Amino acid sequence: MNAFNIIKRGNDFDVEAAAPKSEPEYDFDVRLDGFNALVTPLSDSAKEWMEEHVESESYQWFGPALYVKSRYIGDLIDGILAADFTVRGNG
Repeated sequence: MNAFNIIKRGNDFDVEAAAPKSEPEYDFDVRLDGFNALVTPLSDSAKEWMEEHVESESYQWFGPALYVKSRYIGDLIDGILAADFTVRGNG
């Protein structure tokens, strides 16, 4: 299936082919708030790694991000880095 954008120009709409998706700069985004973390796999290979290596329940997912209690985030990040992924975070 081809991706496309619908663009409004005045009272008219145009359809254009969407630009191909580029690989993200980082594989994972990690947002910490002191007690919890949201871990978002950004690249396709990061998503595959999460599916294969992280056990989770559906209620732990907030859109594309996995909710992780802070006491577990260190082990998860260690695993991510050991698999040679890159991480961007706020903490």
